[in-house]
Amino acid sequence: MGPIGKTWFPRIDLAGTYDEPWQAGRWPNLPEDFDFGFWNCAHPELQIPYLAGAEKIELYNLIPQGRLEFWLPGYLPLVLVRYRNGEVKEARVNLDTLFIAPDDRRVSLVWRATILAEPPVRVVEARLPTEGRTREAV
Repeated sequence: MGPIGKTWFPRIDLAGTYDEPWQAGRWPNLPEDFDFGFWNCAHPELQIPYLAGAEKIELYNLIPQGRLEFWLPGYLPLVLVRYRNGEVKEARVNLDTLFIAPDDRRVSLVWRATILAEPPVRVVEARLPTEGRTREAV
């Protein structure tokens, strides 16, 4: 039920090889054999594909009352990337972390966007519109 630490097996095996050839040819970038699954601290049996953000969540036997159900809010964050060359592009955003604290009746959602380093980035804008940019419940 808890996270798998970065230095624990099997997660550490996904970190890649940080040897002399890496230092000479790729540093400060990640090694060629880096697996982005390294960033996932959830047990493999608790990992799922990306959520849309509007799903119904049902928990059983994790609170004294026995059952807890709720809907995720369905918001669709917007990330705009303004490049030094004047281009403006929207970065794809994924809901990649859902943390549920059932005893506290608290849920945390982490949305993540991947942005290329080239062309050079000038500004990144993150917005959370609450009207007109939501996903319907699935």
